[in-house]
Amino acid sequence: MVKCRFLEGQKVQEIHGEGFQRFQKGPLSLQVEWVNQGELQFLRVDAETSALITLLALEINATWTSEQSPLFFANGYQSWTHSQLCHVRSRQHQSQAFVRRLFPQLALDCYGDEGFVGLTPQKGMVWGYTLGYFTHEGSSEIEFFGSLNENLAFTRVLVDFNSQTLTLQKDVEGLRLMGRQGLFDMVRIHDEKFFCFRRWYQLLSLPPSDSTTLVGWTSWYYYYQNISEKILLENLEAISHAQIPLDVFQIDDGYQRAVGDWFDLKPEFPRGMGYLAQQIHDKGYKAGLWIAPLAAQTTSKLAQHHPEWLVLNKVGKPLIGGGNWSGFYVLDILKDEVQHYLRHVFEVMTQAWQYDLFKVDFLYASCLIPRQGLSRAQIMALTMDYLRQITQGKELLACGVPLASALGKADSCRIGTDVEARWSRPIYETVLHSELPSTRRAIDNMINRLPLHGLGFRNDPDVFFLRKELNRLSPTERHSLFLLTYLLGGVWMTSDPIHKFDIETLTLYRSGFPKPFLTHRESFVHKGLWQGKFEVKGLHYLWAYNPNNQPLSWLLPPGLFSPSSPCGAQSTAKLELIQGPKSINLAPHQTQLFLEVRPWPEQPVILGSVGHLLPGIEVVSLRKNSHTQNLEVEWEGQLQVPVWLWVGYFTLGQELPTLVEELRRG
Repeated sequence: MVKCRFLEGQKVQEIHGEGFQRFQKGPLSLQVEWVNQGELQFLRVDAETSALITLLALEINATWTSEQSPLFFANGYQSWTHSQLCHVRSRQHQSQAFVRRLFPQLALDCYGDEGFVGLTPQKGMVWGYTLGYFTHEGSSEIEFFGSLNENLAFTRVLVDFNSQTLTLQKDVEGLRLMGRQGLFDMVRIHDEKFFCFRRWYQLLSLPPSDSTTLVGWTSWYYYYQNISEKILLENLEAISHAQIPLDVFQIDDGYQRAVGDWFDLKPEFPRGMGYLAQQIHDKGYKAGLWIAPLAAQTTSKLAQHHPEWLVLNKVGKPLIGGGNWSGFYVLDILKDEVQHYLRHVFEVMTQAWQYDLFKVDFLYASCLIPRQGLSRAQIMALTMDYLRQITQGKELLACGVPLASALGKADSCRIGTDVEARWSRPIYETVLHSELPSTRRAIDNMINRLPLHGLGFRNDPDVFFLRKELNRLSPTERHSLFLLTYLLGGVWMTSDPIHKFDIETLTLYRSGFPKPFLTHRESFVHKGLWQGKFEVKGLHYLWAYNPNNQPLSWLLPPGLFSPSSPCGAQSTAKLELIQGPKSINLAPHQTQLFLEVRPWPEQPVILGSVGHLLPGIEVVSLRKNSHTQNLEVEWEGQLQVPVWLWVGYFTLGQELPTLVEELRRG
């Protein structure tokens, strides 16, 4: 079933029909096609109109059959929206009714998609955006659906497990149409999960993402807005003195008096932002700066002096973009004056202040409503293109953005909600919206959006906390967050004041350097545990994470494994080898990582190490000198910790090494 509503003049028209054919109503005709190209299948809807019309809604309904109840991945609307694998008993999150009545006054209905969907969630009814897939527990194979034209209109994928109905909606509201236009362009792929995502990205014809990592420090998650020149310089000096090899030192929200008044600095910054950038550069780091370029705090001078620059709502009043900073308005990117203003802001920040990276935040606000004949997705695409242009080649870390709009346009992108120095707040998460800060939800998004990493951008999973003060995370939860942000993202940051670390904590932090780019091969959920595999520098690793509130058992597969045991996590260095299959107990919220030892007859093989977070990564090359029979080791030059390394030799048919040697690097 195909349905389309549109506006011809002042008259609302509707066109609908069954099957793959051409449909016509008034000036609009729709051609619906299902195209097979080898192993790929495409669903396309092309429109042609002889008169100017404005689209209001478009959807396609289909059914599917399955012998088992599958799992469905529902991708959240924007960076912070909870994304999860759903099943027949799942119910899409919706804020409680008594709270929703307060949303307009508190501007809590702006962040996610609750205001756009217009559905009352029922058990077995879920939805996501841009892409989705069906799978079964324990399987890494998926049936993938992905949109190929999100810059035209966002695609919503609704699944009703009760009726086994799949509905595809195109958010075309406000899109003016004349002549020919492709409206739907969806691809269906059945294969291994990571292959499906790579194939989808190739079909988008976007350049490959930069396969490097971004390691840094950011001021937000310890000091929040209570920052000053003194505090920032104190942390910069501590990081430099400890010789932490960061890429970027990023200053977050709190340097300006009001959001939008970027050049009106607080008195705590007497020498200006350019001075701080120079101090950061002098320590050998890139300088990063937070900015919410489309936001104007309601009390800001910008909002007071230029009300004509603001997006207006349906009754002609300034549109509220969210409740942060006691409320903020939205600058209209479609206005020439706003574009000139933003160009000037970034010229100052890039040329006069000399910042190298910008965390551009609250970007969803730009496309809260369609306007001037453009859909919300078209406005968001224009916003990202313009930000990319005016930042003049500097690095962009996008945040609070519909993910499809950031693909290929941001160097890095937040893929989860803000973390907190606590695991979760169940009452708040149940009552309020899906974009609330939550470490539990942030980890859900790290895992579920992992296949996006390294395609359109680096995944930014948000920060980790190792500090023991102002932290309600248990030691197990702290380690899980530390390890999972390391394994599942390309941005690895903390806000902890490292000069307050004890020796053990500082050594554990150092064990993550250098951070390599990780290539993931699979991830899946099985018996309540998330499990995955990745490889780096020819070494192979397995990980498992227990998201539950009760302990669970993880069955290591057949093979030989060595656990991750970085220096500082234990007092004595020792080699521990585990022969699989073997059951490993995981406590609630615990994560475990293992190096998979792969025998190579008559050649030295890394069995395990204590030093780096990734066992064995400390070695650049390992070989036996054919003349002296001695081992020759080339160590990783950026190592921050002492290393104990164990090397073994295997002979054909043996599962365990015949000889083990211990090597050390101080």
